[in-house]
Amino acid sequence: MKRLILIGLLLSTVLPVYAMGPMPVSVLSDPLTGKPAPEFTLPRMNGEASNFTSAREGKKAVIIFWATWCPHCHEELAQLSTRMPDYEAKGIKILLVNVGETREEVKAYFERKGYMFNSFLDEENALQDPYHLIGVPTVVFVNESGVVTRSLHEFPKEYEEYFQLK
Repeated sequence: MKRLILIGLLLSTVLPVYAMGPMPVSVLSDPLTGKPAPEFTLPRMNGEASNFTSAREGKKAVIIFWATWCPHCHEELAQLSTRMPDYEAKGIKILLVNVGETREEVKAYFERKGYMFNSFLDEENALQDPYHLIGVPTVVFVNESGVVTRSLHEFPKEYEEYFQLK
């Protein structure tokens, strides 16, 4: 009898949670939304250090935290290599931040792929805490005022739609 009661209690608590289905990553709390994007200064592929505010140039920005070993990043960078001018024409700056790799590793990857990106280099993972990074890819949308409008842990189909959110 005790065993049946225990099984009944277990099923009554587990089944409703299971019935809800998997929880998408996008519903995780986003502590950055509505707050100014954390400022940073990091070296870039061209050898010069640059800060986020000057790189953004007062425009909307998409900060993409990525790594050469990330398969999703491979696909997205291939698309960005051809679409970057389109985003620039729409007033959206795409700012890449490589996480945890050396300039030499990133340079070799870009040369192998034929990319001309001027990615920021965060070799020491200095932005992990300020940007609440839980992995790559992480995509952060910043409006013209420098305020974060959304963070995702996946690549969106279209970047523009995340600037239309109210």
